[in-house]
Amino acid sequence: MVLGKILGVLGDIAPRPIFFIHGELDDTVPVAHAYSLLEASNNPLNQLWLIPDVGHVEAYTTYPEEYMSRVTAFFDDALR
Repeated sequence: MVLGKILGVLGDIAPRPIFFIHGELDDTVPVAHAYSLLEASNNPLNQLWLIPDVGHVEAYTTYPEEYMSRVTAFFDDALR
């Protein structure tokens, strides 16, 4: 299982922060995976943006301005 392998090494990325973006209507990757990844990463600097009315990889196409704003803000904070 791919998720299991990712969960096993995710904590090694710290202290670098991760920005998880997940659509709640995703029918390819369960929303529970986003929560599992966030928890396994064990880094208080990580962020999760859950988008209620978005499916798999639809965040940018559905909310391009908010997507760019959130991603830019994340990188601005992370690269200080």
